[in-house]
Amino acid sequence: MSARQSNRQTHLGLLGACLLLLPLGCDQALTDDAIDALRDGSLVDGGAIEGRYELRIATLLDGGTRLSHHVKTPDQVYEILLPELAEPIEYDSWVRVPGAALEPTPEGARWDADELIVVAPPPQHAIDPAPRDPRRIGTVLV
Repeated sequence: MSARQSNRQTHLGLLGACLLLLPLGCDQALTDDAIDALRDGSLVDGGAIEGRYELRIATLLDGGTRLSHHVKTPDQVYEILLPELAEPIEYDSWVRVPGAALEPTPEGARWDADELIVVAPPPQHAIDPAPRDPRRIGTVLV
């Protein structure tokens, strides 16, 4: 495939996406609802949730530990039921979890996950997050 054909396919894909989004722009209420659903991760009705990933470690009474995966959305926190992760995910990463909601338990909401997709890495601090010891800054005039 030549570069020209690749560019043409890219342009056609962008044009198709714009044509699909054009009806949303006609009705302000639909546009606001769609943007809010994409922004806050409340896509539960669509069969997927998005939010911040948390790995929680519980210490059991018998001395053992239990790992549980959770996704924090603006609405609530879901415990994600996964058999095993292929690779570890950094805490506070933004993830998308396709699957289905299960009946809530007294411990909270649960989600039966098909897979866990990392959408964005965790936020990085702009300033060095490690605290420094206080310093005395002074000027000696002679």
